[in-house]
Amino acid sequence: MFKQPVSLGFILSTFICGLTTALVFPLTSLYLINEVGASPMAMSYYLAAMVLSGVMVSLYLAKQSDRGWSRKKILVLAQVGFCLGVLTMALTSDYWLTLASAICFLSFSNAALPQLFTLGRLYADQTMPEQSTQFVSVMRAGIALAWVIGPPIAFMLQASFGFALTFISSATLALMLIGLIIYLPTVNASATKATAEPATAPDSANPTSTEPQMQSNPSTITSNWLKVPGVALFLVSILAMCSANTMYLTALPLYLSQELNTSAQLAGYMMGTAALFEIPIMILAGTLAVKLGNHRLMFMAFVAGVIFYIGMVSLDNPSGLLLIQLFNGIFIAIAACIGLVIIQDMMPKQLGLATTLFNNAQQLSLLLGSLLVGMIAQHFNYYSVFLACLIAMFIALTCFALMQKSLYQRRTQCVPKIA
Repeated sequence: MFKQPVSLGFILSTFICGLTTALVFPLTSLYLINEVGASPMAMSYYLAAMVLSGVMVSLYLAKQSDRGWSRKKILVLAQVGFCLGVLTMALTSDYWLTLASAICFLSFSNAALPQLFTLGRLYADQTMPEQSTQFVSVMRAGIALAWVIGPPIAFMLQASFGFALTFISSATLALMLIGLIIYLPTVNASATKATAEPATAPDSANPTSTEPQMQSNPSTITSNWLKVPGVALFLVSILAMCSANTMYLTALPLYLSQELNTSAQLAGYMMGTAALFEIPIMILAGTLAVKLGNHRLMFMAFVAGVIFYIGMVSLDNPSGLLLIQLFNGIFIAIAACIGLVIIQDMMPKQLGLATTLFNNAQQLSLLLGSLLVGMIAQHFNYYSVFLACLIAMFIALTCFALMQKSLYQRRTQCVPKIA
């Protein structure tokens, strides 16, 4: 896997793509409140508009990519949009101008990661089908590595040089990424083998496994994703899970600086610590999935998320907040990697749409989470946001358990009875 230059190119691409966002989005709430002078609700409206426009644009581009549009050209377009958006943030502090820039430019950047992961998955299915899941996990680890170093660097740059230089640095990295994207190969879905096998084979190889199985026969995949068994419940689970993460990331720097009276830079260290824990877990995710099964591993991730948010509402000292990032790292690492593989295996003939549905569930969680942060902080405080995060995680865990139960019942009903 690592001996091929193209494989390293994909991993480096996800690292740089993650680093560009890790230098901007941890600072967004502080930028809007302190630099632009927005209220908590105005901040929520900004984030909601950015997310909603991003979901619409990325979904449209995903459908077009499945119909034959060049994924590489879409990736270049996404990076150009990102550069224009963050440069606008660097050069102005006007609320309405930055809002218009987010809708017109940053919305295109939402297509970057889905298309990059889809291109990587197609490449892995064609060149290393037995390691496809592991390769996606390693690509995701590249983003985690970016978030290890990105947030601390972002807060340090902002403290020393201001928001403008930090955003310009991110735009420069995005321009570098365009050059790397041109180097990546063009892979067509028709050139790959059936992609449902890599993740389902480990469980089917174990005749005693009781984990629900995905539909692996391409002929059974319907064009309406809502009719694919388990997809709707799974996406609701992802929506609730990522909404909790959005509320946490948005409220954290403001909670630390305004309610705990500590430096907002602690938020960067907390995000970096969580990402540091994510890296080895992501790399091991493919191996763990073979031994435990994707569903069991995903369930463990949700449990770790519940434990993490219990810690967030129970602890207020910096050392304790840093220690519980272990559970946050387990939660994010497994959920991000295995969750993507699960939905791709549910929809093996629509990889671009499956990846984008997963990404759009995450993006819609930004919409929901951002609105909830504004409302909760406006009427209560930032600590109450973490209570809402805990409730959202219980909802995510419940929906995922219901999905497992539904798939298990469907599988047992399809087993012919022996007379």
